[in-house]
Amino acid sequence: YYKEFDDLKAYFLEEIVIFAEYQNKGYGAMFLKELEEVIRRNGVEHLELISVNDEHHMHFYKKAGFYAASNLAMMGKHFN
Repeated sequence: YYKEFDDLKAYFLEEIVIFAEYQNKGYGAMFLKELEEVIRRNGVEHLELISVNDEHHMHFYKKAGFYAASNLAMMGKHFN
């Protein structure tokens, strides 16, 4: 979804899910490329996402040009 800040327009991508049998075939990379083209046309200057913090996911996103933000922390609270 799109997010408006005082100084820029951003897009927040919560999750990409590619079924195991379709992974490593370029679908995720194609999706990100198309998403970037669409949101850039809509004036977006920044793309944020949440990802599982493991080597596989970090490799994929870093290869696509993403970096781990040092100024944000994922927070959670679980209720029983």
